[in-house]
Amino acid sequence: MLKTNPSLAYIIINMDKLNPSFLYYANIGLFQRMIKTKRKEILRLSGFPDSPRMIKIFSKIDLKDLDFKMLIKLKSVLASAPLRLERVTHILSFAKKINKNLLHFLSSTNDLLSNVSDKLVFELSNSELYLEKYSLLQ
Repeated sequence: MLKTNPSLAYIIINMDKLNPSFLYYANIGLFQRMIKTKRKEILRLSGFPDSPRMIKIFSKIDLKDLDFKMLIKLKSVLASAPLRLERVTHILSFAKKINKNLLHFLSSTNDLLSNVSDKLVFELSNSELYLEKYSLLQ
């Protein structure tokens, strides 16, 4: 799991924080099966959409940029209105790598996201001056 999709491994480690009703000790067998074959189930249990598209998206998240707060923000964005969900998943699907700037931008902007192009989103998220440009754009 760490080699093929490290962000899903991160989700497994933090499952109790993402889904407080999940009990590790009662679900060891489930985890062993999920790690091998059930990646959609990992996403579903943690509150994320459980689609093949989301598995591909999570495989592109740069592990060094992943943290618990960012996962919670992403989870709330993906649970939002259908139009916003589609826009966010579209951007995440076409991103080559998903870094913390992109995750921050997608989880922090509401109206702005619908008014900017994909190209601008990707350029902004890869900029060394992301925070300055983001503030200016806001």
